[in-house]
Amino acid sequence: MKSSTASLSTDKLYCRTHTPTPHAPPTCGAKCGQPLGGPVIDALGQTFHQPCFTCADCSVQLRGRFFPARGRAYCQTCYRLSGAIVCQQCRGPIETEYFHINGAYFHTKCKTCDRCASTLFAGQYFTLEGVGLFCNSHRADMLVCRGCGLPVGGTSEGAGVLDRMVVSGQGRVYHVEHFTCASCGRNALGGEYVEGAAGVVVCRACKC
Repeated sequence: MKSSTASLSTDKLYCRTHTPTPHAPPTCGAKCGQPLGGPVIDALGQTFHQPCFTCADCSVQLRGRFFPARGRAYCQTCYRLSGAIVCQQCRGPIETEYFHINGAYFHTKCKTCDRCASTLFAGQYFTLEGVGLFCNSHRADMLVCRGCGLPVGGTSEGAGVLDRMVVSGQGRVYHVEHFTCASCGRNALGGEYVEGAAGVVVCRACKC
């Protein structure tokens, strides 16, 4: 008769061959690699000892708020220096959705209508290149061609649907084909022109 060694595990008896392997305790996601114990922080899909959760650049301990980028955690200062997008309004780092207008970035909660300062809701605003961001309440009076008086994107007599527009240096809107010199009638798009206070456009040749 062959003898063997048995062991008791989870109230069940196992032979040496089938004895379950004990599960290793979870370890810290930081470089220490030690078993977890005491206060811990769950972040970036891992769990860390509280003192081990530090900025990826300066190693300062991260308490409360942190800024994730490229799978690493940063303090606010290092996040900005890492090339992160910064809100032009509050100067805080941008982590999720944002507005990008005239080369500047804004948190969606920080950017308001450039005309009435009201809150901008998703899908309820429009932009004018080089001018600003506006809520839809201003569409009726701002997106009207100064040349023909019809809405930009609407229908112009004999021209069908027009979806291209020009925004002048003073923020006035024109259908492309209506952005013409008041003197000679030539299209002023792409050339030098002068725009009067009343919105009258005159090409450089006629102005001279």
